Amino acid sequence: MTIEYKITIRFDGLDAEEHEIDLFTLGESLQGIARVAGTVGNLVATQEYSRYFRSHELKVLAKESRANCFSIDVVFEFIRQQQMLSGAFPAALTGLIAWLLHRATKKDTSAPDLSSQLLETLKELAGQNAAQTNRLLGIMERMVVDLRPSLRQAFAPVGVSCRTLTIIAPQRSDTYDETDKAALLLPLSDEITDLQDWVVLITELDLERGTCKARITTEPEDRRINAIITDPLLKQLNSPYTLAMAAGEPLPVRAKAHLQDGNIKRLYISDVGI
Repeated sequence: MTIEYKITIRFDGLDAEEHEIDLFTLGESLQGIARVAGTVGNLVATQEYSRYFRSHELKVLAKESRANCFSIDVVFEFIRQQQMLSGAFPAALTGLIAWLLHRATKKDTSAPDLSSQLLETLKELAGQNAAQTNRLLGIMERMVVDLRPSLRQAFAPVGVSCRTLTIIAPQRSDTYDETDKAALLLPLSDEITDLQDWVVLITELDLERGTCKARITTEPEDRRINAIITDPLLKQLNSPYTLAMAAGEPLPVRAKAHLQDGNIKRLYISDVGI
């Protein structure tokens, strides 16, 4: 008897708005998603960590794409029935994938609920056995490092052919953007800050790509830095961004900064400040 469970991978923005996506980056993304989803799914089903698909007790399949922006269903098919799959598997799978992605991208680091949910999930998988739970915790931390190349692959279309990648399941939905991708691509000497208040003077703005050049008014050096605006408000007529640039006036924004050796290299602007 086979058992199926489905999650949806959705791409939004840029080419995906026209129900299209760059084929090369899509292929790379699907390989990364298959590796991550298959490895996590096998861990949930067997409590064993294996990076080799041939040893997994499930298949990771893709169904036809849908043009609501650009979406693909990823289906998990089990060759033989596992006792716990009917109830616990869906929540455990999506919870562990969400934790893995948040941990690797440093997304929402101020939200402790994911860590507590991870612990509860692993306790359930371990049958409330403390030693087994600690073993699974160690495996999850190891997977953050081991699966980093696959996670980078999964984000390949983001910033190239789409703006965001969303993982949709009955239990939850998580959206990741160019800021999250940047955190995955950073060398160890670099970092992405938490969301902060900034005041910027925009000197160039590309409405189609959502990119701009700006000066940070609090910085002593009179230099321009690159910035990416993920705020949907940018697409509106006479947005605060276009008005501020046209008037040559500073604009308060909420953004994360990419720091390289302590210096600001790029801003990821998500909202207009107060």
